Amino acid sequence: EIEQKLIDLAAKYSEDKIDFVWDLSDGLKNVSDETLELAYELLLRTEIKLEEKEKKVIIRNGYNSFCDYKSSTSDLLEETRNSSTKMKPLSTSYSVGIASSLNRVCENCHYQKCPKHVVGYIYYLMVKGKFVEALDERKEYIKNNEVNPMYSYVWQFGDVLKYISDEMFEYCMEKVRRKKVYVSRHLIDDKSISIKDPSTCFDEKNIGLDKEKIKDLNIPFEKWYSLKRNPSKPVSFCNNYSCRLGGCPTVIAGVLHYLIVSGKQDFIDKERQYYHDHKDEMDKKRQKLIDDKLNEIKEDTANALNSLNEFKEKIENYDDLITSLTNKNQSSFYCIIEGEDVKERNAIVDTIGKFLITDRSLDDKESPRKTLQSFAASRVYLTSDDSRYKKLQKNNLNKDELYILTDVGEFISDYNVFKNLNTDYLHYEIRKKQYIHSVDLLSELARSNYIIIEGTTKEIDAFLELDPRLKYIYQESRYKISEFSLDDAFLSYTANLDNSLFYKLKENYDSHKKAFLEYITLNKNFIPFDNRELAIYLALYSNSKGDLVFPNNIYKKETVEEALKNIIGLENVKQKVKDFEKFMLFKVKAESDGIKLPSSNMHMVFTGNPGTGKTTIARIMAKMLYDMGIIKENKLVEVERKDLIGQYIGQTAPKTYEVINKAMGGVLFIDEAYSLANESKKDFGGEAIATLIKAMEDHKDNLVVIFAGYKKEMAEFIDMNSGIASRIGYTFDFEDYSNDELTEMFNKKIKNMGFEYDEKCETDLKNLFEYFSRRKGFGNGRFVDKLIQETILKHAINESPSINRITKEDIPSIREM
Repeated sequence: EIEQKLIDLAAKYSEDKIDFVWDLSDGLKNVSDETLELAYELLLRTEIKLEEKEKKVIIRNGYNSFCDYKSSTSDLLEETRNSSTKMKPLSTSYSVGIASSLNRVCENCHYQKCPKHVVGYIYYLMVKGKFVEALDERKEYIKNNEVNPMYSYVWQFGDVLKYISDEMFEYCMEKVRRKKVYVSRHLIDDKSISIKDPSTCFDEKNIGLDKEKIKDLNIPFEKWYSLKRNPSKPVSFCNNYSCRLGGCPTVIAGVLHYLIVSGKQDFIDKERQYYHDHKDEMDKKRQKLIDDKLNEIKEDTANALNSLNEFKEKIENYDDLITSLTNKNQSSFYCIIEGEDVKERNAIVDTIGKFLITDRSLDDKESPRKTLQSFAASRVYLTSDDSRYKKLQKNNLNKDELYILTDVGEFISDYNVFKNLNTDYLHYEIRKKQYIHSVDLLSELARSNYIIIEGTTKEIDAFLELDPRLKYIYQESRYKISEFSLDDAFLSYTANLDNSLFYKLKENYDSHKKAFLEYITLNKNFIPFDNRELAIYLALYSNSKGDLVFPNNIYKKETVEEALKNIIGLENVKQKVKDFEKFMLFKVKAESDGIKLPSSNMHMVFTGNPGTGKTTIARIMAKMLYDMGIIKENKLVEVERKDLIGQYIGQTAPKTYEVINKAMGGVLFIDEAYSLANESKKDFGGEAIATLIKAMEDHKDNLVVIFAGYKKEMAEFIDMNSGIASRIGYTFDFEDYSNDELTEMFNKKIKNMGFEYDEKCETDLKNLFEYFSRRKGFGNGRFVDKLIQETILKHAINESPSINRITKEDIPSIREM
């Protein structure tokens, strides 16, 4: 009947002209009767015109855009039939590729085929006199093929409708009636069906097949959850089966939706009749499937726990972890796995992850392991259609998905840099929002969030300081891996030695063990192995040398001793540096041996007049801390007020951060630091101090700050800044040099230049030092450098016959200086 109506309508367009060719290979073969009827109703109500432009067909018509119409072809047909109003002629246009198939489906509407596309092509066939021929081809094709007019694939879902209970069937049918399920028109990634549903597995478990609760699932379509299924496999239980409902309501509702919109209600009725005719048999089949799935999950859970059981002796609070993992009453899980042994840490985390995915029915569509950096980047991003700031998109955590987050240290470093950064540069602003939003997400208590964070104890301690909520949520869920002790390392070392070396070691076991332990404690911080790997590395090294020897120490105690030996005077400072070195060595050894020392600040204050060696000692300290592995880089960044303070509002913090970033991993030396303190409201020193204080705390494991300046002024500076005072761990007082020390310094520097020295000069030198040292602003070592410069200049003017000999006549007078 509808075909005849369309043939009669074709006469209306017999006089129209179209001057381009638009022959589609599959013609009308896959167009349903319902879509043909819709095309007829639309053609009755509007004029239509086609034109070809740049390999596209422009369809001009009077019917509206239906791209956002979320109903079905049937509903649109009914609405069109009941409409008495004629549409305006040629009011809208639509373009489509000249070779685009009518079988192509998009996701913008719920129609079987695009009405605009179909109407345009039918009109083309009518004008060209090819419409009847296309209808005949369609009849022949339908007769010889299984045609699904709605979908571009055939879903071979099996006999699931033959054995599900009536309760499940009615619940899923209600979902379809209320349009709470949607099946993609085409395959996703060319292999999977996408089934969308407003409810998660957790929701289905709570709803429990109660049809009345379906109407409460008022979630916008764009936020519906999506399942993927293989269309060539029969419907079965999911791998997790957390809802325990005798089948997956989302998938079964998807099957019903697929069949109904494909016009196969008869098939549904036939399958359900089979169920009722064989009810006892089908109920037993369903129960057996349920029992088999439960046994499979029980076995998977036992296997996961058995896998974790091998780490029982390694996890300090193992029983607490098992209690948390097997607590079925909680729909979320937060934990931290911390330890120095990366391989063992990864193995434990992976085992916990597999258990959670199986036991809690978590989404395992992709690897849950992510760096915190990439996690942050995926939480906030620019939308693809617009790069303006206001188009930033924020993502929350997906429900029922596991996140395993790594690389904590790198994340903390960048988080602290970007958090307080004020800039108009869009990239930096996006990064700032990414870090802040990710910490917010990790510190909120929400249902169905599963988060595992792994790192070293030092990294985790710093991570929990980023936000008070983090400590609250994760502090009681920290599971620490016992370190591979030094005794274990020595046993591993001996086990990997060649037989001849092993017997040699047994002859003097205690002394070799002592040498081994001392080597590891001095070198482990900057050899890229944990204790286990380092033990094997040292055994292989000994084997290669044929003797019980180790590589050279990276840290050499004599380096500091030699550096201090070359410095004149400063005996109190040098002794304090040596004491500091002893303490740091003790700290390294103690922590390697598992002793938990209280956290201490490494930041320092150097007080003293100019030229008293503060910068020189700072360089020695930087190298010493680097050689011990306490800081990552052997560098000293020297700055003063002008390097930190901006000229205008908003410039100081970024300028200070730039200096901090430059010094990160090393030592930041701030000379005349007291000049930052100024009570004037127009001065920006306070902003620099605040920025420094925060960096000193946030980066105390990756930055050492040394404040230097006059003794009195520095004492006042520290007293008026409690934030700085509380973060200073060590204070070094640099006394002025005595006249004898200054004379010795002069002699040593002159001789190092290659000059000989006349001892008769010493009286004049001491007179100079005696006179100038009493004057304010005396430069100590700097004065010596100036004196040497003036001496060499006078020596050159005197034209002494001995070019390399400094005499009494070459020493400048007090007046000349």
